[in-house]
Amino acid sequence: EALLRWQHPEKGLISPDKFIPIAERSGYINQIGKWVLLEACRQMKEWQGMGFEDVVMAVNISAKQFESPEFMPYVRHILSQTGVNPAQLELELTETVMVNEKDYINEEFSRLRREGISVAIDDFGTGFSSLSYLRGLKLDKLKIDRSFIRDVPDKDDGSIAALIVDIGKTLGLSIVAEGVETRDQVLFLNRVGCEVIQGYFYARPVPGDQFENTWLKKED
Repeated sequence: EALLRWQHPEKGLISPDKFIPIAERSGYINQIGKWVLLEACRQMKEWQGMGFEDVVMAVNISAKQFESPEFMPYVRHILSQTGVNPAQLELELTETVMVNEKDYINEEFSRLRREGISVAIDDFGTGFSSLSYLRGLKLDKLKIDRSFIRDVPDKDDGSIAALIVDIGKTLGLSIVAEGVETRDQVLFLNRVGCEVIQGYFYARPVPGDQFENTWLKKED
């Protein structure tokens, strides 16, 4: 997954929850989002050129970026420019996209999937979705928000996480648990049938060159 960080010359590393809301309010989010998508696809193509052809890159898309009429043409442009296989790109959107009309959202999701791009709902459980709304969406993947993972398996959140896994599987979706940090969480999620886990238990976010020198070479 491509994760955006701001390396400030005086304040150091700034997380996206600090500056992305400002970018959305100021109108800069489309420019930032275009750059992130280009860099993510460029990096993926570079890794594939090194022999890691099965790499899939997930990129977060803001609701404002998704709603822009420039969004879909730019996605096509980036795929053409970088030569990335659409099947190896996954776009993640938060539940905030669901405040718009369902038919419009489904049309856009369908367009992406027709291009071969996977679509995921990120941070599921913290936004506006309902089961009836979720049932009709043209999705590939559901990512459980870390707030439901933090205290599993010790508290009620474990039951909620297990329920989300069951719902997602019933709808034919792949399930990812975010924010996994402990072995107990891993064992619990494996037990309830969660397919993929993501978080500090495996690794913290790292720059691309560090990823190459550790994880890619390790896999090799």
